[in-house]
Amino acid sequence: MNKILITLVLLLSMTLAFAQTNPTAQALPYSQDFSGVAHSSTTYPAGWQGWTISTAPGSSFNTNAPTADRALIASSTAATTSGNVHNYNGKIGYLNTSSLDLTLVLALNTTGKNNVQVTYDIMTIRNPYDGSSNTRINEVTLQYRIGTTGAFTTLTGVEYQNNTTTQTTAITTPQNLQNKSITLPEACNNQAVVQIRWASRQVSGAGSRPSFAVDNLSVTGSSGTTPTISVIQSLSAFSAWTGYPSAAQTYTLSGSNLTAPINITATAPFQVRVPAGTWDLTAQVALDYNGLIEVRYNPSSAGNHNGTVTHASTGAADVVINVSGTATDPVPALQVNPNFLYFRAEVGQSSAPKSFTITSEFLTTGISVASTGPYTFASTEGGTYSNPLALAQDYNDSVWVKFSPPANQIYAQDITVTSGAVQQIVTTYSSGEVVNPNLLLEENFNYPVGYLLNTLGWNSHSGTSNFIPVSNQNLTYPDYPSTSGNAAALAGAGEDINRTFAAQTSGAVYASFLVKVSDAKTTGDYFFHFGGTTLGSTFRPKVFVNKNSSNDTFRFGITKAANYSVDIATTDYIYEYGQTYLLLVKYEIVDGGNDQVYLWVNPVFSGAEPPPTLTGLDATGTDLTDVATVALRQGGTTTTPSLI
Repeated sequence: MNKILITLVLLLSMTLAFAQTNPTAQALPYSQDFSGVAHSSTTYPAGWQGWTISTAPGSSFNTNAPTADRALIASSTAATTSGNVHNYNGKIGYLNTSSLDLTLVLALNTTGKNNVQVTYDIMTIRNPYDGSSNTRINEVTLQYRIGTTGAFTTLTGVEYQNNTTTQTTAITTPQNLQNKSITLPEACNNQAVVQIRWASRQVSGAGSRPSFAVDNLSVTGSSGTTPTISVIQSLSAFSAWTGYPSAAQTYTLSGSNLTAPINITATAPFQVRVPAGTWDLTAQVALDYNGLIEVRYNPSSAGNHNGTVTHASTGAADVVINVSGTATDPVPALQVNPNFLYFRAEVGQSSAPKSFTITSEFLTTGISVASTGPYTFASTEGGTYSNPLALAQDYNDSVWVKFSPPANQIYAQDITVTSGAVQQIVTTYSSGEVVNPNLLLEENFNYPVGYLLNTLGWNSHSGTSNFIPVSNQNLTYPDYPSTSGNAAALAGAGEDINRTFAAQTSGAVYASFLVKVSDAKTTGDYFFHFGGTTLGSTFRPKVFVNKNSSNDTFRFGITKAANYSVDIATTDYIYEYGQTYLLLVKYEIVDGGNDQVYLWVNPVFSGAEPPPTLTGLDATGTDLTDVATVALRQGGTTTTPSLI
């Protein structure tokens, strides 16, 4: 008998420990700013209570009835990490954990009242968001139920989320404070008990959770057929550039039992309108209006601005929304992309046009595009070209450029893009050329050192790394005519590039070039070849380098089509690193097929064409349809030579 009695007592004790308390309903009108609650207090104001909803917070708002009371924890700050309902010194809130889904409830008595409007400030106190291990974004909203039992209903239009600014020190400063207003559903009118509570859900991220708090709460209602204006709003603080309006935010406005239109008045620099209407300090809607109102921030000076949007109608209490904004003086900005252009054109002729894009913002004067070089500009590719070119201050589009060299020389004058004190530079590097009818292509790499060849008229056709730059190691050779300029540096596996010339379909095509090898591999690889108008993968012929495995020498080789194999024709291992050699490649187009390829090393330029140093051994390889491309190649890591 004693054992049974003890069990009953324990069960009774457990039931009491986990019961939830329904706070006393407060009459309307009701307001609470928690100024009478000391930071050290553990006592809820009348009508308030903290509850546990469940032990598993989730991605949806939990509407279940509460399961237990939560004590009010005194002297809490943003540094407090315990899952509880917290006294945050003039505001009350809560912090969920992975095993606690909490809420804060207020009980109201709406007997004899209609159009019950709830207005409050919602804020974040603790925000552990750090962008790495703590990325949690949670959301809080208002719920209600009639009476003291059953599930709650979630209200929409007043949702609030924490931001991504960390706040975890021992302070109670409101973060991302927003004012919310909502009219409760008609079911809440004239009720002995209406409970409203703030519930939260997990939106995204992981790690520690933020805490939310409420303050400056006001609940009003109208009696009988009293004219009433209702607002549902969730406006956040505005931001804008001085002299430029912000993006609009919206709220819902309606009225009941009104006898006159609703007049809306904003204080400058805030403006209002009915959607698609005219922005102004005032607006008016019909007495039965139920819809959206837009509000924006249009500052004429920098700084922080506070204002109100007031709603008034004959016989109805005014409804005021507090608004705020921050204005920053705009900084004129001008950008160009790309900021480098390369041209090549025949003396006395104009190049094909190239373009760069202007992006402008907050300019106060027009844009001028000009150069002291032989360049002209237009706003459209087929437009009228001039130097300078005048554009509007809000121009955001392409500028087309033509290069018209008067002499056979290098031109490197900048293109200046200017608006008042703001200026951007487009660097140019261009060459005027005298065309030799027998010379298909001359390339002396006479470009700025360090620039990549794929920005200087060469085309990248393979590889996405180790791009080929211009080197300052200009090579010379006795009696060789092309000795000015710089060089191209090939340094192992990476990008392959090509440059085109007029397509040849008969006769022979010659290419001569200087080369200095600094490293080679035992299994050689090719670094130079021709190609057709459509480059594809038909490379003819291929010029190779490979080293002697027993000493510090290397050899040159050539094939028509084969990679490094028994089909390669090679010199002896007689060439040394660091020395400059003249190579001459010949591709002979043979009527009927089986084109021939030849290589000379250090040929003598006098008299008739001397016998080649090497003749390709694989003449039966597929012929080129035409010869129209010269290419530099950086092959495999274990096979490619390093050279200029």
